[in-house]
Amino acid sequence: MPARVTRERGIAAWLVTWEHAGDHATPRRRIAAVLSPHWSGERVRAHVEWLYANESYSLRERIAYARNKSFNPYPARFTSVRGVSWEGQIFCGHNPFLFARLVTDLRAADHSDEAQVTWKERTPPDWDRQFGTLNFKGSSSYGDGGAA
Repeated sequence: MPARVTRERGIAAWLVTWEHAGDHATPRRRIAAVLSPHWSGERVRAHVEWLYANESYSLRERIAYARNKSFNPYPARFTSVRGVSWEGQIFCGHNPFLFARLVTDLRAADHSDEAQVTWKERTPPDWDRQFGTLNFKGSSSYGDGGAA
């Protein structure tokens, strides 16, 4: 009987990668973490901030951060889409920096290194198409722009 060939399905996940601008800031490894897609954006934000501090700060800076979170010069932040915070993407750091986002179809080839990892990016929402454009005129009207 021939061996059964199965194709591994990709998963949805929070993917955290090191990104950089310029060759001088190239990280040792690109993928920093893969987290459950069930984690809230706030939980991932806190984890990414801790991960950046732990990987990038000196021991003295990490102790100061552990004592008081407001020490952090590079807090993790959610992406903003047209001025509205969107918890589907998170940035933290300077250069290199961490980029966390929800992805789909994340998979790695058997016995692979990072070069063989693939995924599909989710696109940020288009607020205008999803909810319509709110047109505020005065303090008591909105939506269709009618008079108060």
